[in-house]
Amino acid sequence: MSDTTNDRELFGNRRLGLGVDPRERLPKIIPAISDEGVIVLPTDTIYGLSCRWDSVAARERLQKLKGGERVAFFVSLVSDREMAYRYAETPSDECRELLDVAWPGPVTAIFRARAGAVPDFVGSDGTIAFRFPNSPFLQELVRGVGVPVISTSANKTGEPHAESAEEAWSVFGEGVDLYVDGGPQEALPSTLVDVSGDKPRLLRVGIQALRGLQVEGEPYRSRDPGDYVVPNSRRLYREHLQKPDGRRHPQGPDREGRARGQGARAFGRHLGGLQVGGE
Repeated sequence: MSDTTNDRELFGNRRLGLGVDPRERLPKIIPAISDEGVIVLPTDTIYGLSCRWDSVAARERLQKLKGGERVAFFVSLVSDREMAYRYAETPSDECRELLDVAWPGPVTAIFRARAGAVPDFVGSDGTIAFRFPNSPFLQELVRGVGVPVISTSANKTGEPHAESAEEAWSVFGEGVDLYVDGGPQEALPSTLVDVSGDKPRLLRVGIQALRGLQVEGEPYRSRDPGDYVVPNSRRLYREHLQKPDGRRHPQGPDREGRARGQGARAFGRHLGGLQVGGE
């Protein structure tokens, strides 16, 4: 048996296709993410590495899979607004108005965390990030787990995110317990907004623009090319095509072409009424 055949069989043993109705797969996915489990999960944005947010052992495994010296700023999926507000302070009226429009959807919100109600990976400034996905499958998954579910881009730190379950396998192999296969996903990460203050602040322009909303703040710049920021087309293309040290991604023209297309689509969405304060 060739190494390639053996590798495919190993992947097949850990792969779970979503099928016609992804919710029918929940009885297999929820146990895999219980306790110390780490899985690759397709979301309403990009593929992510996921685990229970209250499992220290699972979070440590996830950090090792990401690699590098990165101290991950974990984003967690919630099943509804009530789950987010269970662990985060209720935002200002203006911020809640923004979330009423943006949620459910591919928008990550940074809240002020409630004292003593969250795990130890809360930011040093006392904030925590949640996303309420626009997906009945993901909502029911989180509801079935019973606590928020971490979702961080499926990639090694500093590398492009995986666009399929098989591509994620080539990166993480048997280090992940289950690969939930939802088919190829070529998308941008979520839009990132800080709602911990009196007014919402845009930190990252992602897959969804916040049409008609005035958002103030400096765009967020990450070391990880999985994060796409900047409200300027040339800079947006550059963020898609370059590593943090300035080198271009090694995947070749196909990946670069997709990146340009993603950059153009993101910039087009950005022009749909969103105003950003600062460069």
